[in-house]
Amino acid sequence: MLQVLYIFIPMLAAIFVPILYKSIKNIHTGWFVLAVPATLAIIYASYIGKVADGKVFLQELPWIPSLDISIVSYLDGLSLLFSLLITGIGSLVVLYSIFYLDKHKEKLHNFYVYLLLFMTAMLGVVQSDHLISLYFFWELTSISSFLLIGYWYSRDASRFGALKSMMITVGGGLMMLGGFILLYIMGGTYSIRELIVMAPNLAQHPLFTWSLVLILLGAFTKSAQFPFYIWLPDAMEAPTPVSAYLHSATMVKAGIYLVARFTPIFAVSELWVWLVTGVGILTLFWGSF
Repeated sequence: MLQVLYIFIPMLAAIFVPILYKSIKNIHTGWFVLAVPATLAIIYASYIGKVADGKVFLQELPWIPSLDISIVSYLDGLSLLFSLLITGIGSLVVLYSIFYLDKHKEKLHNFYVYLLLFMTAMLGVVQSDHLISLYFFWELTSISSFLLIGYWYSRDASRFGALKSMMITVGGGLMMLGGFILLYIMGGTYSIRELIVMAPNLAQHPLFTWSLVLILLGAFTKSAQFPFYIWLPDAMEAPTPVSAYLHSATMVKAGIYLVARFTPIFAVSELWVWLVTGVGILTLFWGSF
């Protein structure tokens, strides 16, 4: 059960951040927070050798048994890579924020609570094998990033950027949920691993193309692909550590992770290949222009 609990360690640690902020004034709160991602990075690094040998780690935490909804932590090479990115870069971002955010002027208890909430959300996204729990964590990244982008809420630009990013990414997430529901209708299971096994049969289903398009829309909005990139420049109104963590290292990578995780299911369709490469190339040229 520890493997599932690792996902929630940042969220649990966030409970104590306001207490530390108010009770220990002479030490920057970031020094206490730094221990969380650093410890998790070390823990996940210990899995590298076993995963490299082909072993996968699967643990399940029942959530809503009556609806067959569980939080399933699945650690293979792909999810471990992203877990190391989230915790490793998270450690560097927290370290940088200690010197970037003044402990006397900034509301650090807000900042680090939002950051730890986002960390849990991202770990949940990359480790979930259950479609509904993946969607839950996916939207949690949108909510926590909304709070982080709007951290300097007294600025109009910060509030606008936060709202814009949430509206676009949450909208994409709802489309992705529609794709997940169609996958469940086709395969009769919420497990991504089981759906991958069924991929050749799923491709013959009339709902397959609809599911493919809806899931890609969710990935494109989160990873700021054309034409959904418009939320990303406005989101840079956030403090620099937030921009570094959300938009350069982790949240934008959630869309990339989604494409990578679902490629074994959808790559049997040429439409998947053409959409992923076509939109990627179009975004690249538009960004250059």
